[in-house]
Amino acid sequence: MQLVPVPADPQQLVPVPADPQQQMDQLANQNRQLAVHVGTLTEIAIRGIHAIQGLQRDNLALQGRVGELHGRVGELEREKETLEQRVAGTENHNQQLSQNLVNVQTENAQLAQRVRNIELEEDAKKVDQLRDTYINGGLNRLGGSILTSVLVSPIFWGSTLETAITLGLSAVNPSILPWLAFGTVGTGTFMHTCFRGSQKRDLEYYESECLDRNPNATKREVFEYGVRKVQEAEEAEELRRQEEERQIGWECPNACSPDLDY
Repeated sequence: MQLVPVPADPQQLVPVPADPQQQMDQLANQNRQLAVHVGTLTEIAIRGIHAIQGLQRDNLALQGRVGELHGRVGELEREKETLEQRVAGTENHNQQLSQNLVNVQTENAQLAQRVRNIELEEDAKKVDQLRDTYINGGLNRLGGSILTSVLVSPIFWGSTLETAITLGLSAVNPSILPWLAFGTVGTGTFMHTCFRGSQKRDLEYYESECLDRNPNATKREVFEYGVRKVQEAEEAEELRRQEEERQIGWECPNACSPDLDY
């Protein structure tokens, strides 16, 4: 539909005819045009009203949606606060667990140290027993090491001869037999004490050497080091003695000849 503009002053555009009928026809034509224009404007107004009503409905719907979103935002904020509280509680719990873990680790370390100390104490007692056995049993090792040389020693044969003479005298005079027994026991005790003291001094020397090298060494480590060093020294001494015997044999091949005049 085409709109017809309405002039500000219709009389300026519509000339007044001389004939009244013609004038009426013109006015009727203008009225029809105005009616059409009014209808058009009315239709436009109705459409505008409908659009406004639609916008109002949309506005109400949007307001409802906005309210729902506001409510959802409030729920999310409350949920956020709850999560923050849970996070704070979890962090506190984690801190407590961490502290508990540190306490447990410290306690375990202390218990492990106590167990280690007890084990070291028990092992130290065993080492003391081994050490005493080693020192007291050294005389047996001494006998084994000199067994091959004692039979050819003049001291051995001299002692044997002296013992035979003593036994003969005891047969003649039995009253000297207790003195003979006392002398034998005393001599054995003296030999054992002397060797035990020497063995102990050597062991203590090497144990002190071990502690000088490693002050944190355990009692077993110190004892084993000392025993190893003593054995090495005994082996070196045995090799030296054998070498001396070989040297004597080379220098005097007839040393054991019965025709040799000493």
